[in-house]
Amino acid sequence: MKKVKIIIALVATILFTVSILASAADLSKENKELIAKLSSEKHEVRLEAAQKLGDNKCREAIDSLVKILKSDKQVSARIIAAHALYKIGDKKVLPVFKEQLKVDKNQTVKTVLEGIIKKMES
Repeated sequence: MKKVKIIIALVATILFTVSILASAADLSKENKELIAKLSSEKHEVRLEAAQKLGDNKCREAIDSLVKILKSDKQVSARIIAAHALYKIGDKKVLPVFKEQLKVDKNQTVKTVLEGIIKKMES
């Protein structure tokens, strides 16, 4: 009887682990699709993708989000990219935020960056 309980526990553990790995693979596929959408010509598509990538804390999206922060003509895209990068939480983007704060011409973007920098440094 004891062996049966051990086997059942082992099988349950294996099934749980497999389900977690499958879920992670799905998330990775979703993130790849979202990263591709960051290059969309449609402003709304880029914004939605950036926001979801930030919510997913997708580190693979950092370079693409930095590109949006630095070069997107839409103010809202730069702001959403900054928030997404902040949500991902990688401190390596702090110098990017500081540099963008110096060069961005939009005061709203600058204000957002100042707030994010302050939070990241505290």
